[in-house]
Order: sequence, then structure tokens, then C-alpha cells
Amino acid sequence: MNSLREEYSGDPLFELLMLLPDMLVYLCRLLADQNVAKGYKAQLAVALFYLISPIDLIPEALIHHPIAFMDDAAVVLYVIKQGLGGKFISKEQVEKHWPGDTRLLDEIEGWYKAIEEALGGEFVERILSYFNRKTSTT
Repeated sequence: MNSLREEYSGDPLFELLMLLPDMLVYLCRLLADQNVAKGYKAQLAVALFYLISPIDLIPEALIHHPIAFMDDAAVVLYVIKQGLGGKFISKEQVEKHWPGDTRLLDEIEGWYKAIEEALGGEFVERILSYFNRKTSTT
């Protein structure tokens, strides 16, 4: 991991990918919170499933490069972004559940845009609409 950190030092997208463990913890904590709306919990569950699923649009097992985690980060950031701003969860819930420095959450919009540019526009929306169709038919 240190060699990757040295190789991609200063790359903001790599720094974002290093936050995936914090994002995983955050999703799990929000799912366990009784005060989070069920509709938002469904989005959290889809993002968590996509993050831990071995089936991705960019498969990590085949591509041994940090770019392979970009689709995971994009989905998770999209869902986290949806919850911020008080629409689904309060600022207190964010601060309570985020395992790291909450000031990093101010960067989410920029990170999401950077990933969207790297992967192409509408990428995450297509993934989420696919999962929404699958979950509504089961």
C-alpha cells in the first residue's frame, strides 16, 4: 500500500479512494441508525451492496490499479451526497457517524465531480437506476 501511496502521492482521486474504508463504516452506521429514513436506507443498502459486491462495472480482480475502485467510490459518494444538507439526515447524524475528520465531507461534491469527469457523465445514475429496477422487481 505504501508503494501505491508514493506512486499516486498528491493525486486527489487516489486520496479519495483511500477514504473508502471510512465510507464503508459510515454507510453501515447510518443503516443501523433508527432515525434514518427508510427510503434513504434503501439507497445506503444499494451503495453498500455495490461497494462489497465482487461484480462491478470496473472489476478490481481484473484491473490491478486504483482506477478499478472509481465506480465504487462514485456510487458511494453519490448516496452520501444525497444525504447531506439535511434532506435525509441531520448534520448531527453526519458528525456522529462519520469515522474520520468531518471537514472532509465538505469535499464530497468536488470529488464526485472529479470521478464523474473521469468515468463519464451520468455513470452513477445509470448504475443506481439499474439497481432500482432490479430491487423493485424482486
